[in-house]
Amino acid sequence: MHLNNARTNQAWKRYLLLVAIALTIIVAVILHATAAIALYKTGFGAFLLHNPISYVMIGLMLVVMFKFKFKYLLGFMHRKEKQSAREMPKG
Repeated sequence: MHLNNARTNQAWKRYLLLVAIALTIIVAVILHATAAIALYKTGFGAFLLHNPISYVMIGLMLVVMFKFKFKYLLGFMHRKEKQSAREMPKG
């Protein structure tokens, strides 16, 4: 009975992951379309080049993006080091 519950729980998590990925893609497409429409209405971003707040927002987005990329990269490298250390024969 315990094994059956584990399989059901694992299938539920896989389904939830697919739903989360689909929602993320939908939200990203909607946000990109909204931004494109806004830029089109303002003259293809001419307004953004003269607005200092836009420079601050772009800088903040870059900082946050690089922070998360480096965090996951370092975590990936650390996992690889642990994995290779476990595979080395001790003798």
